[in-house]
Amino acid sequence: MLTGFFHVRIKPETLQLPITGKCNSQCTTCNVWKQKERCDISPEGLKKVLQDEYLINVKYVGLNGGEPFLHSQFIEIIKDILQLPKIKAIYIITNGIMTERIKTVLPEVNALCKDRGVVINLTISIDGVNEVYSIVRGVPAFDKVCDTVKEIASSKDNYCNNLTIGTTISRANVAYISSVKILAEELKVKANYHLAVPNRRIFTTDEETYTVFHDLKSKSLATELFFGLYKYSTTLKEKLLYFQNYYFLLSDGNTRISACNYRFQDLTIDENLNLYYCARESHQLGNLKENTIRQILKAKKAKEELRRIAPICHTCGHYITLPTLKGMVLFIRETLKPGVWVRYQVESWLLRVLS
Repeated sequence: MLTGFFHVRIKPETLQLPITGKCNSQCTTCNVWKQKERCDISPEGLKKVLQDEYLINVKYVGLNGGEPFLHSQFIEIIKDILQLPKIKAIYIITNGIMTERIKTVLPEVNALCKDRGVVINLTISIDGVNEVYSIVRGVPAFDKVCDTVKEIASSKDNYCNNLTIGTTISRANVAYISSVKILAEELKVKANYHLAVPNRRIFTTDEETYTVFHDLKSKSLATELFFGLYKYSTTLKEKLLYFQNYYFLLSDGNTRISACNYRFQDLTIDENLNLYYCARESHQLGNLKENTIRQILKAKKAKEELRRIAPICHTCGHYITLPTLKGMVLFIRETLKPGVWVRYQVESWLLRVLS
């Protein structure tokens, strides 16, 4: 927390690894599949990079793509990651289409991680049901994905520690999210909801027609959705999460009241071993085949990129987890509806100070 307060970067605790540019979906909220040059990360190259002393504190690794299970050497990638001395958890995001591939690979991955005491968190993306799924994901694979969820849920200990459904809210599906909620309840798997936002890593910063901010109807539906999620969530963690999204929508995407766990302590390494700051906004800083991480981060280009990103962080809708102090005050005011005049005055004063 102090690193964020003083705006000081430290050796990363989180590492984002898009291990392939290949994908078997054609999502409306992602343009990875449109890229002409798509490759897999080299296990040999990754192993060398992960030995860089700058990554000695990495505890959490996010595996994504593209579709990570398309990587033919997925198990070798996991073995490389498990060499990190402080690794605690691996987060895998998959579209879940390749049921048989996942059934074959994931148990071995799970066994390797259990031997090291490393937690596997698996998220399967479902952005709609039946026809809506096909529209959003660009392929008619809804039944296959459901089969994958059912298989893993029926024998979760064999595959992972935690299983969730991840739903990205966009213009194409915002009116149909209740169907996903019902599906998640039927499958007995928790669903998490987040907004589609411009993301440089997946090539969507030049067009924003897919976001709910593109038209008033979509934004209104999304605002109502997140207000309902906030009001009717049964845990404090979920209430906080969805309130922050709700407030972000109320501000037309101009005010973030969320701290960012990753802003000063994460890095991204893509399938070509290019280095970035945050996965959402950063331009390429350099290539790790040619230089060490420290050499790249000390260069003028990296320092200029850090200055460019800084103001964008205040209006970013990505990686919403814990609220800022201002966000917490707003949450308390909305949730508890305090009627005591003194408490109201104190909160108002805090908001003025923090604004």
